[in-house]
Amino acid sequence: MKSFCIPLLILFMFGCSSNQIVYHDQKILEKENIGLISIKYENDTFTPINYIELSRVCLSQKKYFLEFGTNVCETLRSDGTVTIEKGESIELKVPEGVYSGVLSGYGSDFPHSFRLDAIFIGSRAIKDKTKKCSVKTDLIEKYDCENIIVKSGQKSEIKIILTNEIESQWGVSIFLAIISLGNAALPPSIVRTRLEISNPM
Repeated sequence: MKSFCIPLLILFMFGCSSNQIVYHDQKILEKENIGLISIKYENDTFTPINYIELSRVCLSQKKYFLEFGTNVCETLRSDGTVTIEKGESIELKVPEGVYSGVLSGYGSDFPHSFRLDAIFIGSRAIKDKTKKCSVKTDLIEKYDCENIIVKSGQKSEIKIILTNEIESQWGVSIFLAIISLGNAALPPSIVRTRLEISNPM
């Protein structure tokens, strides 16, 4: 009996920790004119951060997002942490349209780490197919990005790219550790990222 229960327990544990994107209504996948939103993580540097963890994914048709605010995920949202390995992506089927949303993520491999927060609410017309989001450099990268445009049968890509720009935080990290008696410390090195959106032409 015990030997039977152990595999079930292991299966249950892995099932609970699996990545999951939840649709507000599964019936949206039955609609016509479905496209793809792909979220990809790239690290072409020597910094050994091989995966990113998305703590929040929230996407809505623009009209719902702007009307009800950033806490409304009218199309889909993450349920728990979603992991993306280096060079891989997750692809999400959504109806054709213009999307707004929020994306938060982080990655680490001591002594390097990064965090980012992005909001997709822009509406400026940009001629370039690949759009770089504007960023405010801080301990957390804060991005203001264009809307994501989804077209039927085509893929729109959000690309999170690790750069070679690294900022040392050793002094701040040690200071925080001392005054908090070791309970709080920043990662010693902050790696800067770049965020790009590739919309169909």
